[in-house]
Amino acid sequence: MTEIMRFSRICRQKKIAPHLMLTLLVIRDNPKASMTSIADFFGCSPAAVTGRMEMLEKLRMIRRKHCDHDRRAYEAIMTDLGILTVSGLKIGKLSEDREEDDSDGFRA
Repeated sequence: MTEIMRFSRICRQKKIAPHLMLTLLVIRDNPKASMTSIADFFGCSPAAVTGRMEMLEKLRMIRRKHCDHDRRAYEAIMTDLGILTVSGLKIGKLSEDREEDDSDGFRA
């Protein structure tokens, strides 16, 4: 099974769209990342990232708060549900699939 197929299966099991799961993984691994840096990572506009953040807030997986250094900037903070959703997942290796397949896993 390819890495993409495994990743899609995990997203279906956790009932979250793949693009939102990837955004959660980026937020988890880079908690102080700005919207612009997340947009650069995905190769999309900051407005698209803002839309993803709004969807994740509606799902109660993150909450946003103003950054201390700039009142216009927001910082994404993962909630307990968001942490639970990405628990055990790693960019580079999906630990949930280790017993089934010993390959390197998903590569971002």
